[in-house]
Amino acid sequence: MDFYEEALKLIGKDKIYKDEPMKEHITFKVGGCADYYLKPGI
Repeated sequence: MDFYEEALKLIGKDKIYKDEPMKEHITFKVGGCADYYLKPGI
């Protein structure tokens, strides 16, 4: 099983994204796609 499938089991689909554009998370709105983006939680 690959990293993404394992992470989905542990973290949940609302906290991990595949091929996420980083411009959505960076102040200057630049950047390419991250292979995996894990959304930090409180």
